[in-house]
Amino acid sequence: MGRSLYLIGPRASGKTTLANRLASTFFGYTVLDTDLLFCEKMSSSISDFVAAHGWSRFRQEEEGILTSVAERALTTNLIVATGGGIVLEKRNRELMRSTGWVCYLKVPESVLVARLSEDPKTQLRPALGPGSVQDEVRTVLKERSSLYESCAHYVLLADRAESELCREIAEQFRQGAK
Repeated sequence: MGRSLYLIGPRASGKTTLANRLASTFFGYTVLDTDLLFCEKMSSSISDFVAAHGWSRFRQEEEGILTSVAERALTTNLIVATGGGIVLEKRNRELMRSTGWVCYLKVPESVLVARLSEDPKTQLRPALGPGSVQDEVRTVLKERSSLYESCAHYVLLADRAESELCREIAEQFRQGAK
C-alpha cells in the first residue's frame, strides 16, 4: 500500500512549490499536480476550459482526475498538489482522506492577496467571481476554510520559509501517515 501526501489550500498557498520541494526529502515519491494533469488530459488551460465549458464541467473532470490519482495512491507513494477548489466536492475530500495523509496549507488572507497580486500567472487563472483579488480571496476563504480544515489530517500555518514548512510537513507526515 502506498503512503501518499495530499497538499490542499487556496490558490497561492504554495501547494505546487512545496510538493516539488518535498520531492527531494521524500525519496521514491512521485509528485503529481492535479491542475497540470487536468491541462495535459484536456489539452487546454483551466482558464480556457472554464470559459468554454463552465465551472461545473471543470469540477466533474477534476473529480475524475482525482479518482485516478487516488487509485494510484493505493499502491504508489505520491505527493499530490491539488487545485484550490478540489475540496468543494464531498467525494474528493473523502477520496483524499481515505487514500493518503492530507495537509492544509493555511495562509493568511493578506499573504494570499500579496502573492496573487505579484504573480504574473494570476491573470491566466480563471476568475472565481467578480471584484478584486482581495474580494476573491476573502470569498474563497469564507466558502472553503471549513472544508479544508475538515478534510485535513494536519493544518499547517504556511506563511513561513519553504524550508521550515517542508521540515514540519515531513515530520508530521512521518508521525501521522503510519
